[in-house]
Amino acid sequence: NQRALRFAKRGLERLPDDLEMMDAVARISASSGLHADALAMYRKLLQRDPGNAEVKTAVQREEAAMDGVRSRALGIER
Repeated sequence: NQRALRFAKRGLERLPDDLEMMDAVARISASSGLHADALAMYRKLLQRDPGNAEVKTAVQREEAAMDGVRSRALGIER
């Protein structure tokens, strides 16, 4: 996944407004457990395409993942 993420980020550097590249970076970040990075990219995508239900769901999923990460870091059981 690291290699795929580097490749996608390079593509995004070359095409910073490309929604598909943003989506690729977000998805790979999420699947790599980089939830903060994924959430930031999904939020950026949502700003560009506010009606995208799939991205809205992804934002909610990553927010929940971040809540879980914070809870585990603080030793809070859910």
